[in-house]
Amino acid sequence: KANEAADDGQCGRILGAYREHQMSPDDAFLRKNWPNIKRAIQYLIAKDGNDDGIIEGDQPNTLDASWFGKISFLASLYLAALRAGQAMAAEVGDTAFSVRCKTIADKGAQSILELFNGEYFIQIEDPNRKTAVAVRDGCYIDQIFGQTWAHWVGLGHLFDPDKQKTALQSLW
Repeated sequence: KANEAADDGQCGRILGAYREHQMSPDDAFLRKNWPNIKRAIQYLIAKDGNDDGIIEGDQPNTLDASWFGKISFLASLYLAALRAGQAMAAEVGDTAFSVRCKTIADKGAQSILELFNGEYFIQIEDPNRKTAVAVRDGCYIDQIFGQTWAHWVGLGHLFDPDKQKTALQSLW
């Protein structure tokens, strides 16, 4: 949809804002931009109808299609954005929002493991959207891309590092 944000891009801009803040000499950038950064995170949280750390429904992305179902690529980016939101909210004193981001990210760290098939992370299709563009059970190169961002900005492991390593070995 022309006027809808790409979920992966939305996560990337949140993470990019966190990176810019980390590179700033003080907290002026974060304080100035926090209301809009928070709104961007709230947009994603609203798409996670049950706060399980995985976005539901229509998931437009920069690959020019909407994907549907549980998608590790987008879920990992969402988890990274939530962890960045948690950190930024704590820094500006928005304790309630920091706790909200943490709670959803903690749940997401478990929910994303449902997508691990023993070798790599897959997409669980929305049964009502079987004809939509999808990775399905393929070994997708961006399956844990959010973890890359998390390492770039010092957020640590978003979820089980052993399963991540196995997934990356499967790609190799």
